Amino acid sequence: MAATTPLTLAQAITPSREACNALKVNSNSSRSTRMSKSSRSRTNDDDNSSCSDFVSPPPRNSTEQREWDRMSIRMNMFHTHFRQTFANVWRMSEKVSPDELQDFLDYAEEFVRSLLTLGAPAGSTTIFISILLAQVHHLEGHHGIEERYIFPVLAKKMPEFRVGPLSDRGMEEHLEEHEQIHAGMDRYQDYIRAARATPTAFSPEKLREIMGSMGPILFYHLDAEVETLKADNLKRYYTLDEVRRLPM
Repeated sequence: MAATTPLTLAQAITPSREACNALKVNSNSSRSTRMSKSSRSRTNDDDNSSCSDFVSPPPRNSTEQREWDRMSIRMNMFHTHFRQTFANVWRMSEKVSPDELQDFLDYAEEFVRSLLTLGAPAGSTTIFISILLAQVHHLEGHHGIEERYIFPVLAKKMPEFRVGPLSDRGMEEHLEEHEQIHAGMDRYQDYIRAARATPTAFSPEKLREIMGSMGPILFYHLDAEVETLKADNLKRYYTLDEVRRLPM
């Protein structure tokens, strides 16, 4: 059987929602219930209706335009961090050589040096794995805040954030993406923890294979969520005064 050609970074970060269906939950995680029951009840009990023909008037000046753009700009700032971190981790994995695996548990004083150089000094495997786990925790925290505080508010009017049966395109769209991304992150995190326990089993190629399986849906989601929050879409559901009160 011919060997599978490894994915490149460019392929791994090409946005695609098709990957959403390809990812499978490979852990005993209970992420399907990550949104608390109270959050789900709050979302479904609120009036989710919106006027299909409603569109807010255009901004009268640049100040109002910035207010309309606030949600998408702030979300994109967070998402840019995740895009950059993903690419950095991929590139760093290409520099971790087998000879350095013996230094897996070295002290963390190399941490700052590794961040500054993105190289692979002695002990860099320990540092590298710490960075990988930090990436998981940051993404989980970001999604947790969204699902607890932001999505329930937006779901009152915007179907993309609504919890419930997928009765039409867009319903629960971003929550579904979260679930699939975290399924991939579980596999990613499990592999890193296994490598921490058995350094000699660590394979940069295997890590990149896992990253490549979740990269397209992650990058699709990072773009799509920002698009959903852009002014032209918000105007279909909100007035400017309402947008000013939205959490972000």
